[in-house]
Amino acid sequence: DHYGNVDAVKAAQLYRGLLEVFKDQLMERLGIGTLPFFTLNYDTAVEDACRKLGIKVVDGFAEGGHTGRRWDATEYAEYQEESGQLTVALVKLHGSVRLARRPDGVLVEVPTGLRRDPKPQRHALLYPSLSPKGLREEPFRTNYRLLRGCLMHAKLLAVIGCSMRDQELN
Repeated sequence: DHYGNVDAVKAAQLYRGLLEVFKDQLMERLGIGTLPFFTLNYDTAVEDACRKLGIKVVDGFAEGGHTGRRWDATEYAEYQEESGQLTVALVKLHGSVRLARRPDGVLVEVPTGLRRDPKPQRHALLYPSLSPKGLREEPFRTNYRLLRGCLMHAKLLAVIGCSMRDQELN
């Protein structure tokens, strides 16, 4: 009921060292400007760590004018690397505490710290289990398509702390 109440400062510290390596090694020494970053975590730790390090985050949310930010797969599809700009292309395979589905099906950003399924919306999350998941609906269809595409071309894959109990990942 309280998965949105993660201590953001402590959680962000977990990723800061890893992202500093990206900043120092990949961008500044090798000229690589984008790090595809796939996570199963629902929290906002990666986003918070990036903000503290001055790293841009592409997370699938697009500005929605007066209605706030909404999730849109084209944010990934139309992404263009910016010269000299550090970017994490963040893909949350199991969803996010900031992602909810409105009754009309539109995926929107909600504040962190909310209880599960804030009415009238429902959080868009996949829980770890051995049973099949709803991967045919957005955002999961796009997220797993992005993962498959990156894996086909990856030269390095780092897996940190995954139980590997998700059938679709295995």
